[in-house]
Amino acid sequence: MSRKLAPVDAAIVLAQASVFLPVALRQAIDDDEGSYVLAAKLILSGKIPYRDFFLPQLPVLPYVVAGWAALAGESWIALRLLTAAIAVVVGALLYILVMRQHGRVFGTCALIAYTFSTLCFLGFTYAETESIATLCLLGALIVLDRPRRPEVWALAGVLAGLAINARLLFAVVVPVLAWEAFRTTSASERIRTFGAGAGGLVVGLLPAIFFFFIDPHRFLFDTLGSQGARSSSGLIGDFPQKVRLAENMLGVGQNLVVILTGVVAAAGLWLLGRRVPLTLWLAGALTVVNFLPTPSYDDYFSVVIPFVIAGAADFAMAVRERPAFTADRDLARVALAGLAGLGTAYVVLGVIAMYPYLRGVGDPDFRLSAVRNVQAVVNARARPGVEVLSSWPGYLYGTDARPVPSTESDFSPRYASSLSAKEARRYHLATAAEIEAIVRSGRAQLVVVKLWHHLGPLPDWDAALASSPYYLVASVGGTRIYALRS
Repeated sequence: MSRKLAPVDAAIVLAQASVFLPVALRQAIDDDEGSYVLAAKLILSGKIPYRDFFLPQLPVLPYVVAGWAALAGESWIALRLLTAAIAVVVGALLYILVMRQHGRVFGTCALIAYTFSTLCFLGFTYAETESIATLCLLGALIVLDRPRRPEVWALAGVLAGLAINARLLFAVVVPVLAWEAFRTTSASERIRTFGAGAGGLVVGLLPAIFFFFIDPHRFLFDTLGSQGARSSSGLIGDFPQKVRLAENMLGVGQNLVVILTGVVAAAGLWLLGRRVPLTLWLAGALTVVNFLPTPSYDDYFSVVIPFVIAGAADFAMAVRERPAFTADRDLARVALAGLAGLGTAYVVLGVIAMYPYLRGVGDPDFRLSAVRNVQAVVNARARPGVEVLSSWPGYLYGTDARPVPSTESDFSPRYASSLSAKEARRYHLATAAEIEAIVRSGRAQLVVVKLWHHLGPLPDWDAALASSPYYLVASVGGTRIYALRS
């Protein structure tokens, strides 16, 4: 069943902003955001990722950030407005998908469940890859919510390709979509359907294909090889860490509700003789693949939430349509009361988790206000266009300074530690020793020091600064800014 959108739907969707915008502006900055936003800054200056600087992700995110910065200005506040807007659009697509199939009440419940999901209101308001990839994949499902002619599959393929261009782990959705095309298409149409879908996928992957052909070795190392260097266990390993992650996630009330909901919905639909929907197949595939990287983190699983919610709506509607359910009013009341209680508990858990972030939780040095204060010092002390050496690249976003080449990622020494000196130079990665030598040489006009992670090897900043031509000019919390002696 398909329903048309009305003005009330826009009001329901926009209500999400009252949650996502305050969280986006109040929560601390994530370490990885620094590399991504600096990549956007370099793109705006004419640099080409992979060829000119190290970028450990596929290209969609930094180009989206660069495009937004070109329109709204290069600042962390403008960036957070963008991330909040993306989170709202993800919710809007989820609402449209569920509302068109099951009605406005189901759509609203789905939107509430998404908005108050701890993983979503935190993870999707960072400038990271999860929200954009989810947005593209939900767009593909919206496209497929119509008669599935070959051109529909072609457009869905384009959106799936863009999702992969945002987050490589989303490559797992390709076989799931291929299976969906196979099982829902007549034998006479399958060749055209697969051809159209594959063609659309190639079009969606064109950004990655473009950068691959510019410099295949650097592209493959940045997007794949560097991921294996994050841990001594390689790209896929350290299975005890994955077990601990699963245990931790099961210990969080909301996560447990989501996991059980997905399992119950899939099993329930199968027992009712209904086809398990594409949304739940995608949720299952994304859940499995998110455990593969080493190490894995709980925020990876934010991408699963919207698809579980959509699948749960399918199951709830299937139960509601059962003759035994519609004929027994007492049963309906009990089921409705149970769902209302579970939903209320879920939302309350989300609000409780949200409260510390609205107040400002974590290290004060990682908050937007502190980062902006550091940027103000950099702009006041550094001439436009000069090189500044920063231990965290995000401090240079929104300033007139440019980074010292090969220090665009604060994980450079880590990635370089598994390479030869020649390979590290080839992939634009400065070693810890090279960063110390840069400090001692006085090459940069300013040096900004604050450790955002402790994944070694790390430069000995204090020792290098002690034997350098720099002196301390400002401290912003735990962040120190040094300038060259005249």
